[in-house]
Amino acid sequence: MLYHFLPELEAYKGAPENSAHLDLLVNYIRDAYASTKQRLVSLQDSGEITFDLLWTLFKSNELVYGKCYGTKKHRCTRFDSGEVKEDDEGDEYFRIQGRYLDFDGKKFGEAVTAAAIWKFQGSKPIHSLACFPLKYHPNAEEEKRELANSGRKFISLMGTHHRQHKGEAFYMEKGKPSRLSVDGRIIVDPVLFREDNPNYAKPSIDEQRKYRTNDIWTICFGEPAEKKLNKVKSNGKEPTELKHEDLLICSPTVLGFSLDNKLWCKFLDSRAEKTAKLI
Repeated sequence: MLYHFLPELEAYKGAPENSAHLDLLVNYIRDAYASTKQRLVSLQDSGEITFDLLWTLFKSNELVYGKCYGTKKHRCTRFDSGEVKEDDEGDEYFRIQGRYLDFDGKKFGEAVTAAAIWKFQGSKPIHSLACFPLKYHPNAEEEKRELANSGRKFISLMGTHHRQHKGEAFYMEKGKPSRLSVDGRIIVDPVLFREDNPNYAKPSIDEQRKYRTNDIWTICFGEPAEKKLNKVKSNGKEPTELKHEDLLICSPTVLGFSLDNKLWCKFLDSRAEKTAKLI
């Protein structure tokens, strides 16, 4: 954390009222991470990163860009922590934990989610990772606009709603997400969803290892291994009080029931399609 906040510490150090103790701290951090900074110079010029330096990318509270595990829709979370871990078979991965805004039918607030980047050899382009800081996205501003629009749609669908939906959805079957296209009537109802699916959960990171499909072996945002359900904790904010950056971390899906498919699903508001009220 001290490494990530070195620029702020250096700026604060210049204030005349600050003591020599801060000078000592700043100089220590510079010396301790001199070799790391040197390695990063060439990697940053090419926009790449190595597995052992992944931790240098992620700063506390910054936006992390990734994908929803079930729908693969782009989404953002706020970074809380990261560490290198091993799964049950000894494979190393960098575990990322963050938070996003969700609604469980009763409470609106923050929920915890996790992702993993499995160990890879050599260097990889930062923007090719399925999880990376949003600021490294080649079209970051355009993505922010799309994510904000998605956030507004999520806020508008809080509660119970009867809708005509044309787009993607997914449901969990034997611990694995099954995707489907929906073109028909749905009921958005997070309360009944959770009552009828009390054990609903995405696979933990360790359980997801069997579904790795790309060369970087990156797992998209899913449930933390130690939490089987998204636990929404109120942070004192009301949906009407959200700022632009808050909208970016809203859930990309809503919970409900497909009347045509007779399935409880998580529904995605596709960028290409619009969800409209039934008349």
